[in-house]
Amino acid sequence: EGGGSLPLAARVFEENSVSSRSERPTPSAGSNAARNACSDTSSGNSQLSWEEQKQQEAARRKKEKTLAALEQQLADLEQKKSELENKLADPAVYSNGEKAKAVQREIEEVAAKIEEVTEQWMIASE
Repeated sequence: EGGGSLPLAARVFEENSVSSRSERPTPSAGSNAARNACSDTSSGNSQLSWEEQKQQEAARRKKEKTLAALEQQLADLEQKKSELENKLADPAVYSNGEKAKAVQREIEEVAAKIEEVTEQWMIASE
């Protein structure tokens, strides 16, 4: 990692998050779309029923909530990993073999969890 650049998982997360957000309608846009669809229902049977629209809207809100929770979890994990890396850089920790190994194990565990949550986020964003 270069000075000030984001870790790989954070960059992947941000890239996917930005592209996913641009593909997802904003809540107000989704509400307008739902209202427009409701007004168009009377013009043909090909439109979704009110109940189907409500089900789809509920599913969309649930997906957004899940994605937001995963994004927060990733942010928290990235923060923890950064703190551990800073701790490992401390001469008092780095010069003590046992402490350094323990912190390195924690970093590896957090990195594995970041990968796991990132995979969950990618699946949820599909």
